[in-house]
Amino acid sequence: MKHKMMCNYCGKILDTEVEIKDGEDFKYQCSKCGIFILGSAGAKECYSCGGEMIELGKISDTETIGIICQECQKRIDKQMEEHKQIVKDGGIYFRCLKCKTRGVIKPNNKICQETRERLEVDISEPCGIEIDSCFNCEGDKK
Repeated sequence: MKHKMMCNYCGKILDTEVEIKDGEDFKYQCSKCGIFILGSAGAKECYSCGGEMIELGKISDTETIGIICQECQKRIDKQMEEHKQIVKDGGIYFRCLKCKTRGVIKPNNKICQETRERLEVDISEPCGIEIDSCFNCEGDKK
């Protein structure tokens, strides 16, 4: 059966459709990084981080399949390049354990400086931290 596709980032319904074997393909989510995939039944390992994929159920006949449209992918690619440059300039990566948000902390931030000192990592080397909650999660409490 053909399924409509929608961009997970901007919400735009795309002109493209995808053929999926109804009743044979399942939705999975990674228990570690939170990414979603479609696939056949059986144990899966996340292609992104190697974590365990949790089966969420079969794909329904009328379900819209989420992907990333080309415009959003270009924005994401640009942002990733900007993040690499910030880390190259002495910043650090971060990942929120609660909501899975990922990003960078700029070099002049106190947390960045303290993290590099504690890890004893030179400015030229990339590094990062995992935090329990971030500005995205904390914003939900208001």
